[in-house]
Amino acid sequence: MGFMFRVRLASFFAGAATASVAGFYLLYKDYMLGQEAISQQVKGVSESLSERIEALSRRISELEKSETAESPTPVERAKHDNFSDLALLHLNPNRCCGAVLSTFRHLKHLRASILAITALSGSFSGEIDM
Repeated sequence: MGFMFRVRLASFFAGAATASVAGFYLLYKDYMLGQEAISQQVKGVSESLSERIEALSRRISELEKSETAESPTPVERAKHDNFSDLALLHLNPNRCCGAVLSTFRHLKHLRASILAITALSGSFSGEIDM
């Protein structure tokens, strides 16, 4: 009886070892397939990101070249009586550049002015006449 028990016990452990090796092999294959899929996705994202960065770099260099070729023309100073009835001045956003005109203070009906996101510099000289 002792001999049969040892044979059965040895057979059980041999089967358990074989099942463990087969299970680990299947897990390893599954892991490798998942890792390969993630690697391919990351590679695709990396390539598309590199292409987008290169396209943006080319676009930026084109814009920088076009800005140096086109120098902004200064806006002629308008006489303050041309716009004396102006109530709202909205210059947001645009390509205006230069100094804020001092004649803005002569606008009698100006209630609001929005000059954000422009290349204008300076400030209104003194108080605006209301």
